[in-house]
Amino acid sequence: MEKRIVVVDEEPMMIKAIKRFLRHEPFDVHGFDSPCLALAHMDRISPRVILADLRMPEMEGILFLEQVRRRWPDTVRVIMAESCIPESAIEALQRGDVSTILHKPLDAGRLIRTIHEAFTHCDTA
Repeated sequence: MEKRIVVVDEEPMMIKAIKRFLRHEPFDVHGFDSPCLALAHMDRISPRVILADLRMPEMEGILFLEQVRRRWPDTVRVIMAESCIPESAIEALQRGDVSTILHKPLDAGRLIRTIHEAFTHCDTA
């Protein structure tokens, strides 16, 4: 099975940076600058891992990942947030809507390790 990832961030440069960080990894990365657009394509892409920005104008990342969890519960859902993590993100982590939190600015090594761990979790679940 392919290791597909969906990245959702309203900043196209962030999506490009993540794709650049992952260019030597065995991942098929799909980027969206709109959570609604990402949701519309999830069935076609069938990602195992989803990275979403916490703060997006169209839809908060937590709300997006809540919807993902309801429709695709077997995905690993990662929220990307600035260094100050709001209580809502901690609560989403405790509820299981979010699997892990990555701090921005992203560290390439940490991002790669987190995604490899996510796929290991998918393979053993």
